[in-house]
Amino acid sequence: PVAAAAAPAPAAIDWVSAGKVTPIKDQGHCGACWSFATAAAVESSFAIASDTLESLSPQDLISCMSKGSPLNNASEDGFACGCSGGDPDAAFRWIRRNGLETWQHRPYTPSTQSCDGMYNLSRANCNCDEQGTPACPATPACPDACSATERRPAVTVEGYERLDTSH
Repeated sequence: PVAAAAAPAPAAIDWVSAGKVTPIKDQGHCGACWSFATAAAVESSFAIASDTLESLSPQDLISCMSKGSPLNNASEDGFACGCSGGDPDAAFRWIRRNGLETWQHRPYTPSTQSCDGMYNLSRANCNCDEQGTPACPATPACPDACSATERRPAVTVEGYERLDTSH
């Protein structure tokens, strides 16, 4: 018997119309684009794989992955400094180990004054390498919910790879 040829892949897919992309989120004055981009990528990947669109929490990355958090392991997780920036590749590694909570469970708060696991400073943008003003303290000023017993991750990343973008 002759096998039927597979249908060619579509030239383009509108993932928004397909219901695989959450609405745009506003990060305000916090330099947390790294956490929003990573959460959005995981949201859409999860939606495509599971047919369930879930709004995930950039705040989980900001609070629980950043320097000073009990779940941060800089040697494995890489660079993350809350509102001062972070590395999306490192965020994927962190989600692989720790999972990611929903927006509903850990909503976004672009302020560090609300005990979000960051630093008790009047402005959210502290200097991560402690060379600028204001410098970030070594530990959060208040206890946060970034422990394995208090977090409720909804999704995780089983694997990912960097694609060659030179084409």
